[in-house]
Amino acid sequence: MNSNYRSFDYIYHQQKNHPNPHCLNIKRKGKWEAFDTESIIQKAEELSHGLLELGVKPGDKIALVIYSNRPEW
Repeated sequence: MNSNYRSFDYIYHQQKNHPNPHCLNIKRKGKWEAFDTESIIQKAEELSHGLLELGVKPGDKIALVIYSNRPEW
């Protein structure tokens, strides 16, 4: 792997080389729910497009205030 990868590049490397049907998992109401690599990429791209539509520009700072840890964050 290229040592110049940024942290958000790793998911694309995983998709290309080692796609995983259980990339992230969460237990909800007593049942495990799995997120595959492709769905994680899709959610991240949807979020980035939404931020761009809201007017967020390169260099802008954003923050998340969350109550609990979950794969969607």
